[in-house]
Amino acid sequence: MTEQNGRELRNPEFMQSTATKKELLALGYESFGYSQGSQKLQLHVIQAVIRRMIEEGYVFDMSVLTEIKQRMAGKQPPIGHNEVPTSEQKSSQMQFWGRNLLTVVTTNIDRNPAALPSRKDLEEQAWQTGGTPEMSSYSDEELTKLTAAFDAYREDGLTMSSYDVMANLLLPELIRTEDKWQTTGRPRTDTSDRYESVWRRYSQAAHTKVAQEKPLTVRDQLYLDMAGFMERAEINEPESELIGNYWELLDTYNANHETVPVAALYK
Repeated sequence: MTEQNGRELRNPEFMQSTATKKELLALGYESFGYSQGSQKLQLHVIQAVIRRMIEEGYVFDMSVLTEIKQRMAGKQPPIGHNEVPTSEQKSSQMQFWGRNLLTVVTTNIDRNPAALPSRKDLEEQAWQTGGTPEMSSYSDEELTKLTAAFDAYREDGLTMSSYDVMANLLLPELIRTEDKWQTTGRPRTDTSDRYESVWRRYSQAAHTKVAQEKPLTVRDQLYLDMAGFMERAEINEPESELIGNYWELLDTYNANHETVPVAALYK
């Protein structure tokens, strides 16, 4: 095993794997749950996971990636995801992010920032998948935010490790997104907790797998990485903006769950 920033990586010289259709389809699908309605967060999660897979020596079959892009079109958003008003928007969003997944993989493998989509590219991609400017996912505000998120990976961004993406881009956006929903409540389509921490849900699932000695996905490992980073940062960087924002989020969460307060959202 090799180690990077306090976490273990498989040694790709000895443990090379092919990124399977199942793993990539799961990432594309589950990214909607991880994103909690933030397309910026969705991109950062996909970037962090794909970069970690590359760091661990995974090989990507482009024919599989093309098929993933096609199969995403028939998927539905995960249970509990923000309501998508029409079947046309659901299909468009799945196809849109299937294409984004393919773009993230190819630009990271080729180290080609010129292939990252511009605002115009994102608009054309949205319209090609049946999207319209009236759909919330493709409003001027949403596409402006997503363009800025892609811009973070231009130039030096393609040299960032998965750990750098997690620490500098993913975690700040995750905390902002969770704080938004702790303030407003989630527009649930079921009877589940409107003030649930989705971060805590996925992190607990990963920690439970560790305790039960079950196999971990790279997505599980991402949540374990975040937990380790946050635990160290609370001790070593208590004055940082990230930790200050996190503690405010934790206070708001506990105010919404007075009978069952928690000590942390990341584990």
